Amino acid sequence: MKRIKLFTALLLAAAMVLPMAGCGKGKPKDGGEASPASCAAAGEYEVYSMTTAGTTLTRSQLEAGGMAEGMFLKINADGTGEINYTGSQTNAIKVDEKAGKVKIEGGAELDYALEGGRITLTFPGNSLIMVYESEAAEEGKSKGDFASFGKKDEEQAAAPDSQPDMEFINDFLGDWHGMAEYYDCTGVYEANNRNQCEILARITYDEDAGELKPFVGAAFDGANQYNFKITSATEYQDDSYRYFKIGGRFMDQPLAEGSLVEYEAEYDRLWVIGIADDGEGNVLKLLGCLRRPGAKWDYENDYPYIDKDGVEFYKGKSLEEIAKLLKVDLNAQ
Repeated sequence: MKRIKLFTALLLAAAMVLPMAGCGKGKPKDGGEASPASCAAAGEYEVYSMTTAGTTLTRSQLEAGGMAEGMFLKINADGTGEINYTGSQTNAIKVDEKAGKVKIEGGAELDYALEGGRITLTFPGNSLIMVYESEAAEEGKSKGDFASFGKKDEEQAAAPDSQPDMEFINDFLGDWHGMAEYYDCTGVYEANNRNQCEILARITYDEDAGELKPFVGAAFDGANQYNFKITSATEYQDDSYRYFKIGGRFMDQPLAEGSLVEYEAEYDRLWVIGIADDGEGNVLKLLGCLRRPGAKWDYENDYPYIDKDGVEFYKGKSLEEIAKLLKVDLNAQ
């Protein structure tokens, strides 16, 4: 039996609150408490994270699932505005700062909190929690939030005194094993949609070179030259995001924008997104969920995952032993 994608399930859960909101665009109706002349929350916001059914997805994961595009929040100086929390439907809103509420035209009344350029919107019964980040805050982030390892450009080479954030890096280090699923594949890769394969990762750090050394290998049929060959890793982190963008090749194509490895501290798990795009309509996308060998899987929150029989089979095996069974060359990169 095929499993339902986590992204699809979450989108369906989010859609369940749609009947509480009016359809289409429009101006907020007259009546109710007047908005202040200048709303403190005024601005344009992009989706930052979504929590529903007890699971939180960051923006990078929403983008991987094709859900982030179109999700936005706009609040005008008079407290009116628009919201889109599904990627397809936009609703008029009105902010009531005194009550701490955002009212969606024709229905739902949401609790909201504004802090540090982010707005958290909580739907009735905690059925859905959306966090939006202001575009101004995103553009104004310090360049110090980023540090690159591996292939450095000229600007980075001109600043050799910058130090990597080892606390950040240490979370990624070690061996990882999990499952991956292909999604949104097109062209010659379309038949791979919903297929799954096992995936391995080994993240190390070369102190002498000052470089992160990530290895990722998917266990699919075919020669290892089509596997990941990661040549660069660019670190990024803030309050919620913890990932590094990866460059190199996958399926003998350059790794496309959006390819990354993300660490989720709450669950001590790794997410891998690999995107191969030949520029001619042939796109292969892979999403991997990995845990440390021998770790327990959370079948409520992990997807895709290694089932209980697989966990028992691999119990006590090292990454080298697992790689040998899967015919993945740990030295291929």
